[in-house]
Amino acid sequence: MKKIFKPLNLCFTLAVLVMMGFNACKKDKNYGTGAPVITKVRTLTKNDSVLINHPINLDSSLTYPEVRPMPFDSTTNSGKIYTLYAIIGKNLGSTKHIYINDVEIYFNIALATDNSIIFSIPETVPFSGSTTSNKLKLVTSYGQIEYDFVVEQPFPGITDVDHMAGSAGELITITGTTFDGLSSVKIGTTNAEIVSKTSTKIVAKVPAGLTGPGDLSITTTATLGGGTAKGPLASNGINLSIPNNNVATFGLYPFGFSQAIYEDGFENGWSNYGWSNSPVNNNSSPVVRGTSSIKVQYAGGYDGYVFQAPGNIAAKSFKMSVYGGKGSDNKVIHIVLDYNFNNAVAIVLKEGAWVNFNIPMTAFVNTGATAPKTINSIIFQEFSGTATLFYLDDVGLIQ
Repeated sequence: MKKIFKPLNLCFTLAVLVMMGFNACKKDKNYGTGAPVITKVRTLTKNDSVLINHPINLDSSLTYPEVRPMPFDSTTNSGKIYTLYAIIGKNLGSTKHIYINDVEIYFNIALATDNSIIFSIPETVPFSGSTTSNKLKLVTSYGQIEYDFVVEQPFPGITDVDHMAGSAGELITITGTTFDGLSSVKIGTTNAEIVSKTSTKIVAKVPAGLTGPGDLSITTTATLGGGTAKGPLASNGINLSIPNNNVATFGLYPFGFSQAIYEDGFENGWSNYGWSNSPVNNNSSPVVRGTSSIKVQYAGGYDGYVFQAPGNIAAKSFKMSVYGGKGSDNKVIHIVLDYNFNNAVAIVLKEGAWVNFNIPMTAFVNTGATAPKTINSIIFQEFSGTATLFYLDDVGLIQ
């Protein structure tokens, strides 16, 4: 994922300038008139984790690590977008243009001498590949020179998938970042056919032969960089069995189910009921996929809605997509298993959007305690004291 480069603070910038011997106020035009020479390109900084002290008040502070740009001097033949580098050589003072992969980039002549020029790689420069020049070209008043230089492609990232269950041949749309050089899409270890692709969107077919849930992964190839990424992420909910916990955790959201509970209808002997509400099991909109979802309209605070299993069913987690209805934003629902109201997981609704959840059995117990291994019922209890509206779709177990 491309990350926007944050300007260095003033003190660090001054330190770099002193280190490089740059002084714009003293700059004159006594530069060399010979052909330009590049002896090397070197880094100025690298991101590193450092401990930073953060004052809370006059009497206390917290110290924790942050990623900061730190001075770093190393010769390189490759670069990353939004990162600072310096060209070192001779007869550079009359430089008019710098190109990387045939794209002209900006540089500040005030931060240049006859022996060095600072530049940053903008996002307009293409990542290096078989169709790029993989050259840094510098043009002065007295000539030009090329230098081997590769622009590294960032790691790909999956931010969203339109649905994470489906039959063979169904299309899924994957959105994210840096899909350039896409070479494969897989569910588990099975390749999916790529129908179309751009740098931010992939359409692929669900492959035949899937025998259970699997992680969705994509792989990109590049001259330098790229790699394999899995995704998307889903909320694990907020484990209320941990004292004073109010933070949700996140993990990978697998494609498919070990056992489906609800797709366009209830499956595998599962059913539902509720108190103080009448769920609609064939609601036509909104849906994640297919034609139907479940609509639950609570009549008031602390109403309940239940998925009932045909018996005790083995499970490691259960996954679902939840849509917040009108007026539901930030409303809270507690989920409990088998009517054990002493151990609950909280989820927070988002009005007008589907949110994916994959709630592990370990989320229903305190850290280190033994998690349940089977599910007989899943209860959704309203916990904001209001007549909340929400929808459920693509619900199932991971075993």
